[in-house]
Amino acid sequence: MRYTVDPNALNAGADHIARALEHLGSLRLEEDLGPLRFAFAGGVTVGGLKAITNQWDIQLSGARGQLRILGSALVQAADGYGGLESLTAQQLRAVGPQADE
Repeated sequence: MRYTVDPNALNAGADHIARALEHLGSLRLEEDLGPLRFAFAGGVTVGGLKAITNQWDIQLSGARGQLRILGSALVQAADGYGGLESLTAQQLRAVGPQADE
């Protein structure tokens, strides 16, 4: 079995995660759901709206935390594999001319 790792793809994945985090950071649930208070004024929906908003905020916070961990792991993996590739290429260049003699 053979595995191929592309450090550039890992970094690109980390960039995508960073953009997703930016989008998640721009969500303002209370503001976005605020018009429901007027649409359902006096209804049961309005009574539960705050609890639902709080629950979604908690879940989004957890998702952001997990995405930060994943993004960091992708960067670390890319750095590790990239460094290993660089070191291996350097060592092969150092040995290469001697092998031809």
